[in-house]
Amino acid sequence: MKTTASSKTIEVYVRLGNGPEDPVREMSIRNVPPEITQKALLDFGFAFDGNAAVSSVSAYTDDDTGRYVPLAEALREEQRGLVEWFGTFGYEVMFK
Repeated sequence: MKTTASSKTIEVYVRLGNGPEDPVREMSIRNVPPEITQKALLDFGFAFDGNAAVSSVSAYTDDDTGRYVPLAEALREEQRGLVEWFGTFGYEVMFK
């Protein structure tokens, strides 16, 4: 996490995960700010692995429409949600 006088930034790392038949992207936050509780992260959809909060994203079929949502679109949706959610805590998100 990097903090400046004008803004706070949280770094979210995005990596290729395991999934030879169904590609997955794993997102992790290594330095969770103290004002964001573990409960809040769990409620958003993160899990904890060692000292990092982690989440995974894969392609899916929309339950309402039956439409296949490709990985890039699913990842973008998740990232937009993170930007909005962390914004409520006063953080800008930097994906790495």
